[in-house]
Amino acid sequence: MKKKIVGIFLMCITMIMMVQVSVFASNITKSKEHASEYGFLINYKDVNGNLYFVKENKIVKYNLEGNEKTELYTFNDNIYYYNTTVKGNIVYLYASTIDENSKYIYRVIKYDIKNNKELQKFSINVNEKLPEDSYIWNLVVDDEGFLYFRYASNAAVKYDKNGKFVKLVEDYTAPYSQNSDFYKGDYIYTKGSTTKFYRYNTKTKKIDGTYTIDENDFKDKYYDDYTVIDNDIYVLLRGKEDGYYYINRLTMKKTTTKKYTKHKALKHSIDEIINKYEKLKATFNYKKSVYEKNPSYKNGKYVAGSLKSRVIKDTLNQINFYRWLSGLNTVSKNDKYMERSQKGAVILAKLKQLTHYPSKPSDMSDSWYKDAYAGVNAGYDYTGNVSVGTMVNNSPVEFILDTNNIMGGVGHRLSLLDKKSDKTSFGYCDGYTAISMYTTSDDLGNNDLWYSWPSPGYFPIEKMDPKMQWSITLDSKLTIYDDFKIVITDGNNKKYTLTPSSNLYYESYFNTVYFDAPAKLIKYLTNNGNKFVAGRKFSVKITGLADENYDAAEISYTTEFIKTERKEISSLNISNIKNRKYTGKALTPNPTIKDGNRTLKKGTDYTLTYSNNKKTGKAKIVIEGKGNYKGTATKYFNIIPQAPTITKITTKSKKANLKWSKSIGATGYEVYMATSKNGKFEKIKTITSQTLKYTKSKLKKKKKYFFKIRPYKKIDGKKVYGSYSDVKSIKVK
Repeated sequence: MKKKIVGIFLMCITMIMMVQVSVFASNITKSKEHASEYGFLINYKDVNGNLYFVKENKIVKYNLEGNEKTELYTFNDNIYYYNTTVKGNIVYLYASTIDENSKYIYRVIKYDIKNNKELQKFSINVNEKLPEDSYIWNLVVDDEGFLYFRYASNAAVKYDKNGKFVKLVEDYTAPYSQNSDFYKGDYIYTKGSTTKFYRYNTKTKKIDGTYTIDENDFKDKYYDDYTVIDNDIYVLLRGKEDGYYYINRLTMKKTTTKKYTKHKALKHSIDEIINKYEKLKATFNYKKSVYEKNPSYKNGKYVAGSLKSRVIKDTLNQINFYRWLSGLNTVSKNDKYMERSQKGAVILAKLKQLTHYPSKPSDMSDSWYKDAYAGVNAGYDYTGNVSVGTMVNNSPVEFILDTNNIMGGVGHRLSLLDKKSDKTSFGYCDGYTAISMYTTSDDLGNNDLWYSWPSPGYFPIEKMDPKMQWSITLDSKLTIYDDFKIVITDGNNKKYTLTPSSNLYYESYFNTVYFDAPAKLIKYLTNNGNKFVAGRKFSVKITGLADENYDAAEISYTTEFIKTERKEISSLNISNIKNRKYTGKALTPNPTIKDGNRTLKKGTDYTLTYSNNKKTGKAKIVIEGKGNYKGTATKYFNIIPQAPTITKITTKSKKANLKWSKSIGATGYEVYMATSKNGKFEKIKTITSQTLKYTKSKLKKKKKYFFKIRPYKKIDGKKVYGSYSDVKSIKVK
């Protein structure tokens, strides 16, 4: 059902205007006499600590502090006045009775309670003016003294202050201050039970506080009435055994706003979502027939047929991915009704009509039609969805986006995401699909107070459509007030406010609000395009709610879009993998990986695993895609020997004798010599062993020579060189 949310979602309740007297020390007081000796409470604001009752044709005053009852006034007739309305000091007592002509009339008495004086008495034949089958609800008196006998929420019979008929009023609204449970600008009311009272602030439109009767105080007592005294509520309880009044004083406990931010969907990591998304890929080749047994509807021969097991698996995977993404339980196949859903798809194909209410083909049996009709309709424990033009395994996509809903709204989505569902059945025939969701269990562990689409946390852009309506399903424990609103804030801190009076719709069966996302928000999320952009995020805050205890409640969460169709990490530009010098420790160089102009982040987009990365030689890096990237890429780098140190150089007989330190992991060394400090060095010797000395002969006497050495390591048959040692020189003798 699609309709605008209008007005306040409060229970219809009956309330009483409050009495203001002094505050007393005890929390519960027993009346001096039996409750029947007091009668019914009059809602007069006495500043002297008294309650006033009307008992039959008497006014009775009861002093709480002294626990004393006094009869103030007796009316000179035998009518029992059960109903009262107070206007200032004037109490209007009224009751229906039968006159001398056997007609029902209302007797009205105006009584000055402050001065204990009867002012006026008259009779009114209200029933003559009432519409047929109507009756009087209550009496309200306006500031000018006109009397309104209400017979509907917006209708009343109006009389002047002397009881003369004026007119029928059909657009009447009663003042808050009379007979509408109003006190100092606030509503005081109960919800369901009279053990708890709520104070609703009409200015802030929120619950300011609650009053609760202790269960022990309620034992062996009936609720009778209540009033307000200096912001406390005094509840009149009547003893079940003794029949006395027990006056229970309740102090208001201020409410605090309960903020709900936790949600199962927030626990989903990017990798979890992507891994589950990849499992949605079809396991069946849909170019082939999807039927295990072919359905039929021609020439009066009806066969339900059946789907192949892998088609069933693919369809279940789709449904359960959306439910899991929303934080809901998964569902399983309802074997009992798979054939019924198949029959539902067959009748749609037969009629070539998309409908929940198919007419009966003339050549179809009654029993076959009964099953087929149920297969596309809904029952007390299941909902039904139908579609056309989409293969059965892709129908859940159509239902979740719900952009082609010919009935409007998002009912198909809500059916698939029904928190009460734990079973499903579905059928397919010639382009028509029927899917039903079932409730067979009471406790499915769906304890979150709301479910939304798009859901909280990370959300795949592939499951968004700029044309789709967004939805938020509220738990039945939450009540929506007339100040209910949704504020969405985008990544640029721009706010979009949605209210019931403007752009929110309500689906009563699922307790869901849904709406068209603001155009400017969609522009931000799609970067002015038609596709949503990964990395864009928005936050949602929902206010104007009350929980099951009528404490104020609000919901807030953030959604960030991610891309679930991942790129192969090996297809990207991977650079900055250079050789590293041996240190004796594991070496972990960080490559630079780019996707176009974007540089990937380690830990977010990929992880690195190293092997053989401590000793000299060939080390390995395995780059594994993460988040929006998948697969692996293997890269290598070389760990080269450290530069040696020439530890000693001597000369004798036109020779230079060199010694140097060992470079760990080196295969051999190369010795270089120059005849000047800045001259050209030439390789004079390659040492292919671990020898750490060399003698150069046939040098010129008294000439200065310069030497340096570098190590090498053979990797994959090729020499990989380490750094040169520092240059050392010597003058030959």
